[in-house]
Amino acid sequence: MTRSVWWSTAAMILCAAGLVYLAETGHAGADKKFGADVRKIAEAIKSGDKAGAETAAAKTAKKAEELGDIMHLFKMRNKGGLGVGPTPQAKSDGIETRLRDIARDPPSKTTDLEQMGYDTAAIALITKAMAPAKDQGKKKSSDFKRWSDDMYDSGVNLAKAAKAGGGQDVKGAAAKVNASCNSCHSVFRE
Repeated sequence: MTRSVWWSTAAMILCAAGLVYLAETGHAGADKKFGADVRKIAEAIKSGDKAGAETAAAKTAKKAEELGDIMHLFKMRNKGGLGVGPTPQAKSDGIETRLRDIARDPPSKTTDLEQMGYDTAAIALITKAMAPAKDQGKKKSSDFKRWSDDMYDSGVNLAKAAKAGGGQDVKGAAAKVNASCNSCHSVFRE
């Protein structure tokens, strides 16, 4: 291999690695940008002020450049997600990861899961406020809103089950959150 071919190959590999890195970190920092808003909305939901939560969610939605900015909050804390609980945990620190784990096996401990449920409901309200204005083929605005409502309801149910300490109820609520996410992603995720 000639020296110029080697350098060209090395440059292409570095460029590809850089693109992969940028793709992974594109929404990193969502927790810093939107985390406080989500927690305020979650607190309004917890206190029973859904109208106030919806108003705050609409304001937060306007600050987001794209839906991915908000959905990234479900990722691991070390990837810019909101995280679960006060301190990072090695393998299940992200809301998405924790939901999948709980949907498989009921948790023995429900500490921190109440907040996770309300955070999920808050993200659902922001997501609903970002629903597409027009239908695009199979991508129907009404479906998007319905799945956002399902995610909201399931998040609130998860929070209530976690507060009550019922592992099986938490498992069922987590499975419903996963189902609403998967239904929406099967149509809207690019």
